[in-house]
Amino acid sequence: TELLDNQAAINRDARAVFDDTISWSYSELLTQANRIANVLVNDLGIRPGNRILLRSGNNPEYAACWFAVMKVGAIAVATMPLLRSRELTYIADFTQVRTALCDEKLVTELQLTLEESNFLQEIVCFNSTNEDVLLRSPPARQGRPRRVCIFTGTSWLFA
Repeated sequence: TELLDNQAAINRDARAVFDDTISWSYSELLTQANRIANVLVNDLGIRPGNRILLRSGNNPEYAACWFAVMKVGAIAVATMPLLRSRELTYIADFTQVRTALCDEKLVTELQLTLEESNFLQEIVCFNSTNEDVLLRSPPARQGRPRRVCIFTGTSWLFA
């Protein structure tokens, strides 16, 4: 998280992430990541070492979720949008993930995974037509960042 914190301090107003609808500066990205981290810890009970599945295309909200997971010391299990429920179930069970953060546009396959997985227990959506539960209040404490990156047919663990 030092990467984002340092850039937000140095290049506060410079554009960090953007897509067709949103453009965030480093300061705005940091604010969003801190808000999501707060929700992860205080509302969802995420602790350092917990695994969080991330399902989204490349967009600013995904970046904020990834940084939030790093801030709380959880393990990010990043997945590709093209994966279907069978593959997502394998990943969720292999990594023993209990919580998923998902772009609402991609939630259908993940809902099927929720029914099939032995571990996945909750899905929290962002980019939702409803109020996003992830975009609340101020920051959470920081932990040691870890991540799991899953590639087609191969898994890598970075601790």
